[in-house]
Amino acid sequence: NGNIKFQRFPIELLAYYHFNEQFRLGGGVRYVSSAKLSSGGVASGLDVEFDNTTSGVVEGEYFFTPQIGMKLRYVKESFKAARVRGDIKADHVGISANYYF
Repeated sequence: NGNIKFQRFPIELLAYYHFNEQFRLGGGVRYVSSAKLSSGGVASGLDVEFDNTTSGVVEGEYFFTPQIGMKLRYVKESFKAARVRGDIKADHVGISANYYF
């Protein structure tokens, strides 16, 4: 009977160092714009627009073959809003499997 949605538009710029054919490590910056929390129904009243933010990204990738890799990444991120006291921490970790063709 209600919904909550967090929406943002990230742009990342990363540089990688290839240790060998199987492993690379990358890092860079992430710029997030138009971040907002919107809600409706029973959860209405939680609408917040956040300031644009810049944060750091670190990721490593292991290649099982030249076309198949697994990536682990960490983003240190926080958001600020006029209606909210203090920073809202949004740090996160991600794991992905990739196929390159």
